[in-house]
Amino acid sequence: HPADGVWTRLTQIEPGRLVLHLINLTGQPDLEWDAPKTCPGATGPGRLRVRRTGPRIPRVRVADPDGTGVLAHVDGTLDGEHAVFTLPEPGTWQLVTIDL
Repeated sequence: HPADGVWTRLTQIEPGRLVLHLINLTGQPDLEWDAPKTCPGATGPGRLRVRRTGPRIPRVRVADPDGTGVLAHVDGTLDGEHAVFTLPEPGTWQLVTIDL
C-alpha cells in the first residue's frame, strides 16, 4: 500500500499558538517509518485556511527543518472569518507555526 500524500499533525504548544507538521509521503512505496525512502514527489504549494479568533490576521511562519530550519513569515489575506495563506511546496517535512 503506497503512502502517497501529505500527512498532517497539528498540536497546540501554548494558548493561541499552534504547530502544524506536514510530512510529504507523495510517491513513497510504503508507510514504514524505519524503511528507506525515495525523494518525495512534488505537491505544489499548499493552501492554509485559519479561522480568525479576533480582528487581526494570524501570524504564520514556515520552515523546512531539513533545509535552513529558519522560520519565514507567510503573508495572508482575509476571507470572511478566515485568513488564507499560500505555503511553499514542502520538501520531506515542513513545519508551520500559527499564532492566533
